[in-house]
Parts: sequence; structure tokens; C-alpha cells
Amino acid sequence: MNNETIIALLNNKVKKQLQTIAFENISEMNGDTSTLSYEYLQEKLLVRGEGGLCYDLNTWFYHKLKALNFEVKLVTGTIYDQEKSEWFAISHTHVLIVLKLEGKHYLVDIGCGKNSPEEIVEISATAGGDNYRVQLVDNEHHYLKFDGEKWQTIYKFNLSTPELTFEELTEIKKTITMDGRSPFNKKYVSFKRHETGYFLLTEKNLSVTSNGETTKYPLEPGQLDKVRGLI
Repeated sequence: MNNETIIALLNNKVKKQLQTIAFENISEMNGDTSTLSYEYLQEKLLVRGEGGLCYDLNTWFYHKLKALNFEVKLVTGTIYDQEKSEWFAISHTHVLIVLKLEGKHYLVDIGCGKNSPEEIVEISATAGGDNYRVQLVDNEHHYLKFDGEKWQTIYKFNLSTPELTFEELTEIKKTITMDGRSPFNKKYVSFKRHETGYFLLTEKNLSVTSNGETTKYPLEPGQLDKVRGLI
């Protein structure tokens, strides 16, 4: 099987994962600082049917890829705050996957919500897709996404960063759960893609976007858990 076919299959797998498990912060809103492990993720994502943040989703996907004998590693990145036009104060708390295939490196990330690339993205000074790119800036790699009008910097990372351990992943989880600067311990949010768009769920509304058109449905008191289980 040639490299192009393997990449196509990987892209299909990425899209399926984005449509299967939600990006959501229910654990962080509940103050859950449990130690991360493969068994914990299996219980959380498969048994309880919860979604998760980057350290949950990408760690889970990393282990699935590793079981298929892909050369992968988990590294940290720092998110760029679009509203403030600055890097997040809590640096190195985004977790992403770097995959090596036939001598080339690729970004894989199913844990960045609406900014997750729906395909693997080659990490190269010359390569660049229509929607997602990784560029080298000041000796760091910047992941960029095209928003329809311009390219936006989503986060930065370094290929030479050592691979993360479960202990380090747990510390990142604790920081995002407990630190007052974290954006994920203030309000509940859930994001999941579907074939023609995505679901965005908050404590007050469910927004369904299909083919570029968005419909918003207000939630009544007590409906959040029910709706969570339906999307």
C-alpha cells in the first residue's frame, strides 16, 4: 500500500474520531483531577460516554495509533488567544500528536475543538493545504487554520519537545481544572462534528450548524444531560 493511501485512511480515521467523541469540559467543570491513565480514559470515553479535552482525546487517539504500529509521540503546545492577540498565560498546556511517516512529520490533533484539523497536516517549510498549515516561525512550529478570510494562528509547538508521560499529562489536566486563568473551568461547552457541520452545546443553548447554516435551540432547565447524550 502506498503512502498516499495510508494518509487517506488516516484522514478518514481523524474525521470519524471528531464525529464520535465530543470535545467537552464536563470533568473540569466538576473539578475532576483524577490521574490520567489508559484505563481512566477507557472508562471516561467509552463506558461513561463523556467527551474530553486535548489531554484526554489526543492521548486516547495516540494509543490507538501506536497499537497500529505508527510512530507517534505526544508533545505540548501553547494556544494563541485570538481575542487578546497574545499567547495564553498558561503555556505548554495543549497536548497534540506528532506522527512520523516515511521520513515526514505530521500534526494530528483531535483535541482542539472547532480548531482541530480534519486531516493530518504535514509539518514542512514548503507544504501547505487549503485549510490547515504548519509553518516554522522563530524555531517553533505554528499551526494555522484558514477561517474563510484569513489564516489564524491556533498554537505553537516544538518538534524536539520530549514525549509526555502520564504523570506530566495529569499535571496539565490539574492545571486546566484548577488554575483560575484556565478558560475551561468557568462554563460548560461541548463541540462535536457531524457529516455536514457541527454541534455546539452550552448550558443554555444547542447550536446545530449544517452546510454553513446555524440553528440555535434554547435549553430548558434540566435538559443539558439529556441533550449531551443525544449528540
